[in-house]
Amino acid sequence: MKKILLALLTIININCQSQKIDRYNLGFENQKDEKVLSEGWFKWGNYELMIDNFAHSGKKSGKITSDSIGSSFGSIAYKIPANYKGSTIKLEGFMKIKNVENGFSGLLLRVDGNGSSLAFDNMQNQNISGTNDWKKYSITFNYPDNAEYIVVAGILSGKG
Repeated sequence: MKKILLALLTIININCQSQKIDRYNLGFENQKDEKVLSEGWFKWGNYELMIDNFAHSGKKSGKITSDSIGSSFGSIAYKIPANYKGSTIKLEGFMKIKNVENGFSGLLLRVDGNGSSLAFDNMQNQNISGTNDWKKYSITFNYPDNAEYIVVAGILSGKG
């Protein structure tokens, strides 16, 4: 029986100036087909993903579920061009978790460039597990000069 609910609303805040003004769907409201994720979001890993009508704000949220134990993970992710200059990058989001065990849940922020990951944090070191009502979380780190892409995500590793 699947026991985990990880719902997430992501907000990206780059403390810098945009070189190009673009709008990205970093919420989950823009779902055109109930059988797929909202526009721009993609599955990363092998857990079950869906868009849920239970949300912190707005009408929808991303949901990751799993009943497996092991080294696998699931992530609902979004990739945007790194058209920014600045010194730091911050990802904020709200998560509600239920029965997360033998692993962790968290936000994920990765900055890629030159064919590799330049900066990465998935909150694993915070050991967010168990059951928690909606709570705001954030990741902040130095923004690499040679960034090409930014990946924002919610992640679940373990069972729940």
